[in-house]
Amino acid sequence: MHAMNTAIHPTNVLLLLSPPSILKPKDPPKIMPRSYIKSIFHTGWALLVILKLILWLRKKLIANFHYISDSLKDRSHAELSELACKSGVKWVQLRVKNQSSLEWKKTAIEVQKICKNYEATFIINDNVELTKTLNADGVHLGKEDLSVFEARSILGPNKIIGGSANTSEDILNLVKQQVDYIGLGPFKFTNTKKNLNPILGQKKFEEIVKEA
Repeated sequence: MHAMNTAIHPTNVLLLLSPPSILKPKDPPKIMPRSYIKSIFHTGWALLVILKLILWLRKKLIANFHYISDSLKDRSHAELSELACKSGVKWVQLRVKNQSSLEWKKTAIEVQKICKNYEATFIINDNVELTKTLNADGVHLGKEDLSVFEARSILGPNKIIGGSANTSEDILNLVKQQVDYIGLGPFKFTNTKKNLNPILGQKKFEEIVKEA
């Protein structure tokens, strides 16, 4: 479920990117032999593959702390998301409710720009099509949204897909669908969301985690 968190850290992999001495000869020949050119070509190709692997790993790394956006009477999603990023947040999930599709897209563009400026991962809640349109980093799916399989068929293998769970059965189902991360809850009551799933509390939360 969190396999990507145990991947080789990018700084370790980057050590492999130091080019071999053949790329920096002290006295390079004026006319490079064919073997020399061939060696550079193969080395460059290998480095490109490694670089692509690093970028893929970094895309899939799941942050330990997720900021889920909200709006207040005097503060927008964008304003609050920027405050979070200024405080060091590296993962923003845009959770928009009761807005038209045009307003949602406008808000998403604003928050995405902020995330890029602060090098934070940008996740859109519920909306797979908007995630694809804006090329966001990923989507978070609720229990009533598209399945992980359906979302993956739309977004492809490189996008982050998270899912909500309320029971151990939900967790097992999401794992079978190869979700990238799982949000378990609600931990306690909140008025920011209608039609809440059963509130878990600390005891039930711990039980489900142990079962999973």
